Amino acid sequence: MHRLLFRRHALPTLVATGQRLAIGGIAVLGFALVGMVLLIFSFVVDMRTGIIAAAAAMLMFFGFWILPSLQARRSTANAQTPHEST
Repeated sequence: MHRLLFRRHALPTLVATGQRLAIGGIAVLGFALVGMVLLIFSFVVDMRTGIIAAAAAMLMFFGFWILPSLQARRSTANAQTPHEST
């Protein structure tokens, strides 16, 4: 995609598409990791333990990847807005 759009000066399109693809890829990776945890734990121990382990993996994925990204986005948005003086 970069090679096709680079010389056409379509940087905003390239960046926006890359961002959407990266977010989608991270979401798919998270679901795959949670699914693998569920599969492994359900075979090795039992289904109840697999569900608990998958829920823990989902919370860890959310806590380590999603929350920091949302917090960074919020702090960046707050830093870019002009502050009103009274």
